Amino acid sequence: MHRLCLFLADSVGSGLSYNNITNTLISNKLLNFDKGKPSVHTVQDYVHALTEAFFYYEANRYDIKGKKLLTTGSKFYIVDPGLRTFLLGNSSKDSGHVLENIVYMELLRRGLDVTVGKLGEKEVDFRAVDNEKTIY
Repeated sequence: MHRLCLFLADSVGSGLSYNNITNTLISNKLLNFDKGKPSVHTVQDYVHALTEAFFYYEANRYDIKGKKLLTTGSKFYIVDPGLRTFLLGNSSKDSGHVLENIVYMELLRRGLDVTVGKLGEKEVDFRAVDNEKTIY
């Protein structure tokens, strides 16, 4: 669980799938294989537990042109950038991801329904919806 937390903290703002998370953890030998390699479902259950505990938030990908939620490429954001710094140390090279994390959490705090957008092959950082309008 600790290594999964580290990986997600290091990947805030990056599009991920559960297959991608599992394969990265396995290929980088970040997991103990004494009891066999973890399945994608196990990693998905762990990530789900972290989101249920409000440690991470999952922003689903939304196809803006097709007006539908996509099943892959979600982004994960940590509840507090200070926790990320605690887990990874202070790294100024990825300040863009930290800022994206802060904006995402602020949009949630304002009560908006937030997804990450996709328009063809291009990325829209956020699609925020309230009762009256959609903001990109």
